[in-house]
Amino acid sequence: MATGGGAGRGPKQRRNRRSVHTNRT
Repeated sequence: MATGGGAGRGPKQRRNRRSVHTNRT
């Protein structure tokens, strides 16, 4: 959740697309 992949809360999601796979809410 630190990357905010599922939440999409921050530019980190665009940087780490692999992180989005960790928490896809």
